[in-house]
Amino acid sequence: MVLPSGCMITHMATRNIYRGVTTLSNHASAVASMDKGNLKAAQQLLTGARFQHRYAEIAQQESWAHLRYRAARIVVSAHNNGQAVDLPALCLAYITLFESREGLPDDPERMLGYMHEAISLLQADPHLLDQSNPDSRSADLSETTLEYYALWQYLADGGVIDWTTAESKQQATLAGFGYEVWFQRFRQTLQGLGAEYLEPFASYGRDQFVHDAVEFSMFPVFVCVAQRKGWKLTPPAGYQFDNFRGGGPFDVAHCGQDQPALPPP
Repeated sequence: MVLPSGCMITHMATRNIYRGVTTLSNHASAVASMDKGNLKAAQQLLTGARFQHRYAEIAQQESWAHLRYRAARIVVSAHNNGQAVDLPALCLAYITLFESREGLPDDPERMLGYMHEAISLLQADPHLLDQSNPDSRSADLSETTLEYYALWQYLADGGVIDWTTAESKQQATLAGFGYEVWFQRFRQTLQGLGAEYLEPFASYGRDQFVHDAVEFSMFPVFVCVAQRKGWKLTPPAGYQFDNFRGGGPFDVAHCGQDQPALPPP
């Protein structure tokens, strides 16, 4: 049935109002649940089984991103204290804490530890995340997440990236090395820690994966943390700590972190 134009507009307006009200109701409920440390609600928020309407937030309340972060800490804390937690939620909690960069600027090893735990769960059950809602779960093992993971671990292991090195005149080089060399470096770095998750890029998208991962090393958070940790990352001459995301100058004192790192959950 085709609705008249006036009815269609009314229908769309009603749907948008319903969506807005549902979203704000979900947000208020999620805030209340996280304030109470509700483990079940935290797991449901991470897996997308609940609080699926996340299009807006109540004014002057915390963001959905921070709610996901709090949910992740609740789940990991419960697991560390011996409580039974759903493994899909635990895996997503670890990935969420990695993506939240918990531990920076002084303890990137903690952030990497979360990712190691997530990969370990996925190695034991590659279909673990199939049990969560792909449209509203808190995180994904995306290509970008893997690029960050490979780069952070490479630098933490003493890997060298020197942007002052003269590049070859050949195509497909980055920071002095060809893409194949970079890919092998990342794969060796993650050997036993999830190298198999890089394999899909060996024949399809590998060059883009390597390009993005190495390019990320010029993001101010990587340069800032590398300088604090004494890692072997040398930015180009004249490098400036520009905040690529906007919102004012990059906070070098805290390496771009909005708040001091909390103790481990």
